[in-house]
Amino acid sequence: MSFSDLMDLNTSTYTVAIDATSKNAILNANGRSATYVELYNASTNAVFVASSVNGVAIVFPTSATVPLDGKVIAPGTTISFKKNPMHGFISAIQATAGTGSLFISVGFGE
Repeated sequence: MSFSDLMDLNTSTYTVAIDATSKNAILNANGRSATYVELYNASTNAVFVASSVNGVAIVFPTSATVPLDGKVIAPGTTISFKKNPMHGFISAIQATAGTGSLFISVGFGE
């Protein structure tokens, strides 16, 4: 069973227009306290995603960067993660310049 099978239908969903510049989604109070996040990469490029207490500018990880906290999500992929309930921001950046959206759903699950 995936997180989406457990998520309440009426939880917050955010859409971020993503490209090769770091973008932040600011979560509302319920989103901030959520313990799970489901992400759908609706772009044609890989996207690097991280959560934080305060919105931060992120870079796409390469062999030249130090290890970064976060995950790479392949194009067209939906994936679920546990989320720190203190984190009120989701940051995203594409690997290369392109257009697309990242859909973010937050909620509580098991």
